[in-house]
Amino acid sequence: MEKVLCIKRKNIPPEWLKEQSAIKMEEKTFFSLIGVTEFNAVDFNISEFNAVGFNITDSKTTGCNYNWVERPIAEKDSSFKQIIPYIIIQADNGKLTAIYRRKGSESRLHGLWSIGIGGHINPLDSQTCEHKTDFKKILYSGMTREFNEEIIVSPKRPFIKEFIFTPHFLGIINEDLTDVGKVHFGVVFKIDVDFKDDLIAREELVDFQWVKTEELLINNFNDGKLSTNSLTDFNLELWSQLAVQIF
Repeated sequence: MEKVLCIKRKNIPPEWLKEQSAIKMEEKTFFSLIGVTEFNAVDFNISEFNAVGFNITDSKTTGCNYNWVERPIAEKDSSFKQIIPYIIIQADNGKLTAIYRRKGSESRLHGLWSIGIGGHINPLDSQTCEHKTDFKKILYSGMTREFNEEIIVSPKRPFIKEFIFTPHFLGIINEDLTDVGKVHFGVVFKIDVDFKDDLIAREELVDFQWVKTEELLINNFNDGKLSTNSLTDFNLELWSQLAVQIF
């Protein structure tokens, strides 16, 4: 069964966990405030949870900031936050931002538009790291895998076998208004590309295209909803509405 990287809600600074949070910060600030960089890789499975609410006994979680949790559990127990790298792609010196319509494995987001590429971090991502318990390295390993699973380089550039990129850490996003948001926590990165026309999105990124970044930035947030004349045709998911605020 799939396991995903989680952190207990109680180990995340409370100001990051408001109903809607979008906080720009430096990478070193994030890793210093989120807790220790090393974690005890404790696995949680269904047999270790009771039938009501999937509660964990305190003795199993003491001292463990990060855990591999079976995904069905993590999707139901909001005392966990699944850590999701959320990658924004920009081109033309930041003037253009990639956008696409959701498909993928998360049916609750289907049909919504997004500016973020990313997904769950799995134990496989730790196996590709030299230090298999280093949270930062696991996070970056998962981000790299997710990006290369969703974006490929056009055959016009056969000399590029895999897209090499430099991610820029932007900050964090969180929302506790929806069922999806209550069990996920976004770590936002930006990637700048020089050859946008040679990037090909795989089938999960439906209607992949580029929009002017200024059209995303010139907006008003009323009750958490994006309002802009330029993007009236795009029903942006809430995480994307939040991520825009920390460009």
